[in-house]
Parts: sequence; C-alpha cells; structure tokens
Amino acid sequence: MNTSHEPLKNRTADKKWRTILFSIGVFAALLSAAAGVCSWVNPFPLLSDGQGGFRLNPLEGQALVAGLLAGFVSMILGVFGKRVGRVLLIVIGLLLIVFNLLGWLGNHR
Repeated sequence: MNTSHEPLKNRTADKKWRTILFSIGVFAALLSAAAGVCSWVNPFPLLSDGQGGFRLNPLEGQALVAGLLAGFVSMILGVFGKRVGRVLLIVIGLLLIVFNLLGWLGNHR
C-alpha cells in the first residue's frame, strides 16, 4: 500500500480547519463591531424602577459582554489566519475590545 499521499491529505484537512476557524474569527469581529456600534450610536436608556428612580438597562451590560467576548474570540481565532490576515484580525480584535469598553464608559459619565 502506497502511503506517500497521506501527509498531503493531512495538510489539506488542516488548511480547511484553519480557514473555518479564521472565518469564525472574522464573524466574531463583526459581531463585536455591531455590539460596539449599539453602545455608541443608540445608547440604552435608563429604565424606571417603579419607585420614582431609575436603573441601568440590562441590555447595555449584555451588549458589553457580547462585544468583549466576541473581540477576544476574534483575537484568539486570528492566530489561524495567514500572513497579514492573521495580524490584522488580532489587532482588530484588540481595537474592538477597546471600542466596546469606550462605548460602555461613554454611557456612564
């Protein structure tokens, strides 16, 4: 039995998984950007607590957590890219984390 093509098949399968993981990282970056834009463009309004006071909207915290986690995931999965794409996704993930934090802090002045 000729096994000279086994390493080639393994390399092709590895490239496929790398591409899939990198694509998931790109999708996570888009999700993080959407969460950040939600915090910047249309801040979540305060909610009435029923006793004449106000409380924070829970959606704001959820958008922050989603944006931070998605930015972190995009940084991790950026490692599976190639050349410039790898570095670009890692840097974008880091910038999106900062973007989401600043959007959240901008609502709590």
